[in-house]
Amino acid sequence: MISSVALSGFLNNISQGLCLAEAFITCGSQMHRTSAYRLLNKLKQRQSQIRTLLTRINDPPDLIDKDPVIQTIAHLRAVFKGCIVSQFQQYFQVSFL
Repeated sequence: MISSVALSGFLNNISQGLCLAEAFITCGSQMHRTSAYRLLNKLKQRQSQIRTLLTRINDPPDLIDKDPVIQTIAHLRAVFKGCIVSQFQQYFQVSFL
């Protein structure tokens, strides 16, 4: 299990260009760094559902970056401030991953 604060930090670190392992280590999670790959895969599997929900609130931001994960994180950050994962879960009443 990972806290919503740590997961939000991990996603923000990824969007800032940190490598996956470094993004996970600096987010404050006590999990093994190989968990970063599992979390990223879960995000990739869920991103269409996440983006569909986010589009109900706000259109996606215009980005140059074509990476769908970065686009999903940017969309989350455009809609929610602070801890994007807990804000998402509270608003939509669904699990993030």
